[in-house]
Formats: sequence, C-alpha cells, structure tokens
Amino acid sequence: MSCFYLRALLGLLLTVSTGCFSKIWQGGIPIEERNFDVYGTVVSISLKNLVVKTKEGEQTFLFDPASVKGSDTFDEGQIVHVLYKKLDTNNIITLVVKKVD
Repeated sequence: MSCFYLRALLGLLLTVSTGCFSKIWQGGIPIEERNFDVYGTVVSISLKNLVVKTKEGEQTFLFDPASVKGSDTFDEGQIVHVLYKKLDTNNIITLVVKKVD
C-alpha cells in the first residue's frame, strides 16, 4: 500500500517540477523578467540614479516610480543591497535597502 503512495507522490512531483521549469528549459526566462541583486558601497545618489561601488567596479542604477527605497536617506560610503531589473541597457531599481549589521 505504501508503494502506491510513493508512486503517486513521485508522479505528482515530476508533473509539478516539469511545469515550473518548462520556461527555463524552453530557452530561459527573458532578461526583462529576471531579478538581479548586488551589495555595494554608495558612491553617489540623486533623485534619478544611484551609483554603487561593487567588486566588479562602479554600477549605475536608475530609479523609476515603482522603485522602493528602504530608507529616506542613503549616505555616501554606506553599504546597500540593491535589487534590480535590466531594461534595455539600464539597471532599474526594484528595491534598495541599507545593509543591516
């Protein structure tokens, strides 16, 4: 009897997993739908953009009306976590927060 339940569970798992990953298997998720993140140090910030120094060098991120700021102020030299999407050649901020120690 337990073998029946094991087969049913295995069949269910295989069905769900292939449905979830079919988009990836069919060529991947489009870059515009993917989320990226990075930790870095604030170099500069304005109403329109944020420049962060990361391990790879300086990166510029743009704010848009849907961007969420986890704080009212970000100071130069502060470590932040940036979640962003790539749109054309721009990195658009989804969320930016101060790193908590």
